[in-house]
Formats: sequence, structure tokens, C-alpha cells
Amino acid sequence: MSFPVLLAIDLGVSVFLAFMALAVVVPLSPGVLSFFGPLVCRKDEKLTLTWTKASYHRPGERGLVAECVGPSGRRNAVFRLLFFAFLAFFLVSFLAGLIIAVFVKF
Repeated sequence: MSFPVLLAIDLGVSVFLAFMALAVVVPLSPGVLSFFGPLVCRKDEKLTLTWTKASYHRPGERGLVAECVGPSGRRNAVFRLLFFAFLAFFLVSFLAGLIIAVFVKF
């Protein structure tokens, strides 16, 4: 198998694994996402993670609220937080797959 084919397979598998890691980490241990606080928030802000639970529209529905809290107020940071978490999970799985692809090649 050629190296570009292995690289394409690694890319697809890494994207899949990153999405699956997010699907497991966010509901089970959202505290892991607090590691990305320095990347998401400004220097004078702090990342706060809060679970919300709906009791009126769809009882039992849960959601994650991620906000950067600082002197200037609160800012929503859910998208940036999930983007950086996805990027980190993707890079870890892509580099591991790349190392495996190099060993398979030679």
C-alpha cells in the first residue's frame, strides 16, 4: 500500500476517532475540557463549565454551557472549546496513525 493511501486512511480514521472521543468526553467527564481554558479565554478571563437540565420543554434534556467570565462580563465559548478539543483529539490520533503508517511502509 502506498504512503499517500495510508495517509488518507489515517486522516479519515483520525477525524472519526476525534468525534468519538468528544462524544465520550463531553457527557462523561466535562472537566477534561477545562484544560483548554487558556486557549479559549483571554488572559483576564476564566472558563466556567455548567450543565443545564431542562424541565419544561423536553424534561431530562441536558446541555453544556461554557462561558469565559471576566471583568468585561460573560462570553459564550462553547464552539471554540469544542473546536480546540476536537483539534487536540485529532492531532493525537493523527500522529499515532502517522507513526503506524511509517512503520507499515518500511
